[in-house]
Amino acid sequence: MDLLENYQSGLRAGDALHLAIVKEMEKVRLLTLDRKLISIAQAAGISAGLGFDED
Repeated sequence: MDLLENYQSGLRAGDALHLAIVKEMEKVRLLTLDRKLISIAQAAGISAGLGFDED
């Protein structure tokens, strides 16, 4: 998935930059409190989460 392919996702430029950096790095997980960003990252095949138990 191209990070900028779906403009309707609402992905902001700064968030797209963070996702692109994490995507290029191996064995790195994106940690954020932004659940929408987590969803977009996971759809792009990027490991992402809240950084604490997500029960």
